[in-house]
Amino acid sequence: MGNCEAIIEAERRTVTNNHEIIRAYYSFGRELENRLTFHKITNSERRAQRKLNDEVGEQLPNDLSQNAIEKRVERARKIYDLFSGIGIDKIQRVSYSALRISKLGWDEIDTIKEAFE
Repeated sequence: MGNCEAIIEAERRTVTNNHEIIRAYYSFGRELENRLTFHKITNSERRAQRKLNDEVGEQLPNDLSQNAIEKRVERARKIYDLFSGIGIDKIQRVSYSALRISKLGWDEIDTIKEAFE
């Protein structure tokens, strides 16, 4: 029965890791929103977003494409938006991965947030 226990332990670690990753994206998303707000003071929305992506790109490995950078930024912003709307404490109750959450559309995220109002 040792294999069964190993599976249970591995699944528990996976869930814990998912929660940790989501929390990290949430924190990253909060920082991104703060920086975006800062850039919007003197720039248009589109230019502010470009500046934000450039800042993020400078902090990530050089071999990441612009598309990969933009996807990470969007993933963090979606996770931040969702959990700042429904409560960061809900991360513990989520069984989805950060990647799965990031594949939700903005309208779907809004619908989830509305369900918690």
